[in-house]
Amino acid sequence: MNLLQTVIHELIKEPAKEGRPAKGPEIVPASEQLDVTNEPTVKLVESIKSLYGSKGNYSSQGSFDIDDTAQTFPINFSTFIDSSGEDELFLKLTLQTMDNLVKESRSKNFATGGYIVFAHYEQGGQNFFLVAMVKKKDGITLVNLKPETIQEVDLSKLHQAIRINISSYLTAMEYIAESKPTEGAYLSFISPVSNQGASGYFISAFGCSDAIAAKVATESAFAAVTYYFDSYEELRPLKSEANDITVNLFNELLQNEDEDGRICTLELLDEKIQALLVSNNITEMPESFSDVANREFVVPASFYPNKSAVTEFTRLKLKGLDGAWTLNFEKRVFGTDNNSDIQYVRPTSDSEGAIIIRHLSPDLIKLLNKEAGDGCTS
Repeated sequence: MNLLQTVIHELIKEPAKEGRPAKGPEIVPASEQLDVTNEPTVKLVESIKSLYGSKGNYSSQGSFDIDDTAQTFPINFSTFIDSSGEDELFLKLTLQTMDNLVKESRSKNFATGGYIVFAHYEQGGQNFFLVAMVKKKDGITLVNLKPETIQEVDLSKLHQAIRINISSYLTAMEYIAESKPTEGAYLSFISPVSNQGASGYFISAFGCSDAIAAKVATESAFAAVTYYFDSYEELRPLKSEANDITVNLFNELLQNEDEDGRICTLELLDEKIQALLVSNNITEMPESFSDVANREFVVPASFYPNKSAVTEFTRLKLKGLDGAWTLNFEKRVFGTDNNSDIQYVRPTSDSEGAIIIRHLSPDLIKLLNKEAGDGCTS
C-alpha cells in the first residue's frame, strides 16, 4: 500500500444516560493532514484496511444515489477527484464530510460518534478512498509499576466504513455521462443491518445506495453455498442438506411480517452452515463459508431474500415443443436414476431423450386412466 493522504477527525456524540445529558453531535477537527511516512500512521491505515471485509466486517456493494440531491458528498468527492487529489481539497472534502455526519446523526438519539479516519491510498495500480469509524476503548498501562487506565483506539472492529475504488468510479461516471448503464459497483460499505438504525447515519451522509438487488444477492448466496460444498471433498456429501438449510432459512425470513425481520445477514447464514459442519464432526476448514461468499460471490453483509430467486433455485419448469405441455416440479425429485420421481433418460443413437414420472398419486392415476379412455377407473 502506498499511502497518499490521510487525516483523522473526531465526531463527538453520546446518548443521554442516567444523570448525564446527551453530548453533541459536534466535530473536533484536525488542523492538518497526517504525515503519510509516519510509521504509526501507516500501521493504523493498514490495520483498518486489513479489517475491511474480514469476518464481522463484511461489506456490501453500492454506488452513489444520484437521485438524492440532498447529499453533497458525491459532488464534493467529484470536485476532489477532478483536482487530481490536491492536499488542500482533500482536507476540505474531509471537513465537508464531517459536517454531513453531524447533520445526519443529529436526529438519531442513540447514535454514537468516534474517530473518523480518512485515507487516500494506492494499491495494485488502483487508487482508493477509505473512510472508517473507529471507537475508543479503555486499556491498561503501568506507571511506576502501578496499573492505570488509558484510552486506546479499538482496531478489533470497523463500526462503519466506506471504500471507493476511484478507477471504477471514474469509469462509471464516464458511462453515466454517455447515458450508458453502469456495470458493477464502485464502492462498498460496512453498515448496520438496517440503515434506519442508530448508526445508519454514517452511510446516509455519503449518499450511498445498495447496488445489489435482492434477487441477485439471493442467487449469489445459493451459488456460494454450492461452490463451497463442491470445493472440499469432505463437504460434497453435505451439499444437498446445505442447500435445504439455505432454502429453509430464506423461506422462514420471507414469512416474517416485520420488514427488519426479513433481513438475512451473512453471519446468520454462516452460523447455519457451521452448525451443519459441526453436527457432522467437521470443526476446521481452511476458510469459512462467509469469507468465501463475501469475497468470491460478493454476497453482501445483509440482504432481503428474494422469493422468485428461491423458487427458481428449488423448482424446475419444463415446456414441450410449441408449449404443448408443461412440467413444474421441485428439483429435489429430479434425477437420472431409476429411483427418481422424475427421471431424465438421456438420448442415445437409437432413441430420443425421455422423461419418466413415477410415484403417481391414486387420484392422478384415476384421472390419467380416464383421459386414456381405457375404461379403467381405479
